[in-house]
Amino acid sequence: ITVASANLDQLKKKVMLSKREYAKKEEAEKNAHIEIRERKVADAILSEAAAKVEATEAAGKELEDVALPLTSLQGAELDAFATPLSVLEAAERLQASTKENITQTRAALKE
Repeated sequence: ITVASANLDQLKKKVMLSKREYAKKEEAEKNAHIEIRERKVADAILSEAAAKVEATEAAGKELEDVALPLTSLQGAELDAFATPLSVLEAAERLQASTKENITQTRAALKE
């Protein structure tokens, strides 16, 4: 009789554990639908911001590439550079567009 009673107690414990686990799984499944929906909305918002960040990074890289001929020179080489004004003007134009990209990116990230 004690063996049967012990087996019955163990079975009751297993049933209680299973009920708790089932309740947890059920709650997780309810939340999973909500999380998936929220993740889709967040991904849509972040994809727009990510595109702007990439555009800003590309503009910054382009600015570096345009200014590289002038910024890499020193001393006599800098004095002998043939077209410093045209490089400077191109760099200033790119800097203005890069600043605009940065402003748009910040605005998108704040949203």
